[in-house]
Amino acid sequence: MNQNKDQEKQALLDELNDIQSLLDEETRGGATTPRATTHPERAEQIRRLASERANPFLGSPAAPAPASAATPAAGQPRAATPTASPGLSEQELDRMVDALVDQALPKLEQQLRARLKARLRQR
Repeated sequence: MNQNKDQEKQALLDELNDIQSLLDEETRGGATTPRATTHPERAEQIRRLASERANPFLGSPAAPAPASAATPAAGQPRAATPTASPGLSEQELDRMVDALVDQALPKLEQQLRARLKARLRQR
């Protein structure tokens, strides 16, 4: 049973890495929506903050510490309220997240379908 949990944790971590890779590709490849092209630094900030969040599936809290140490200013916004980004309103954050999800969702769906088909074929 412990092995199953470890495998599930690893699968979730792999999925998160794939999502992060897709977001990185979208950032490097140029955005297709006007919102993302007008605020690339904000999209980068959101991506960076999302990657610095503590992972509940990892056993030790020491894993996120190097990321926090690399950017000491990022430690304060995480402990603050959800509107911790001084230049972003809730509506702007919602729009940016929607734009990022709209860009990544088709690729994620395609990858998920391929993985599911592969796993079903293995059974």
